[in-house]
Amino acid sequence: MKKLQFEITINAPCNVVYNSIIDAQYFEEWTAPFSPTSRLKGNWEKDSLMRFLSTEENNNICGMICNVKENIPNQFLSLEYIGTINENKDIFDGKEVKEFKGGLENYTFTSIGEKTHLQIDTDSLDIHVEYFLKMWPIGLEKIKNISEDKNNKFYQ
Repeated sequence: MKKLQFEITINAPCNVVYNSIIDAQYFEEWTAPFSPTSRLKGNWEKDSLMRFLSTEENNNICGMICNVKENIPNQFLSLEYIGTINENKDIFDGKEVKEFKGGLENYTFTSIGEKTHLQIDTDSLDIHVEYFLKMWPIGLEKIKNISEDKNNKFYQ
């Protein structure tokens, strides 16, 4: 696996950025460039399972299963890839899972006054590197736009 790093500075406090990333409604917005049907199922508590789902054209539900390895609100979130979802079934073993099992996706939130520096460190299979190099910057811009919107519910 290759290690990739993406970062952006957002004109919003860490709590707004953090909550905009994990909120189910905003999650669907910022992950839409990766998959227009992207959604999540689970909770963000440490050691919980989180399912990142998409629906394919044939209505097959697919996605990734992660363990929430660490969750320090407004500071750090770590997800460990442990399985996949294909044809509506959870898959935790086999060749398809072995390639990426144990990979991490880490979100680090650093306060810079009223701004947030967001750094994402993620492991990627070689075949997905080009895709992620293209898509993560788009996703980060979406997070920035959502977080900086004064109508964002986390400013209330």
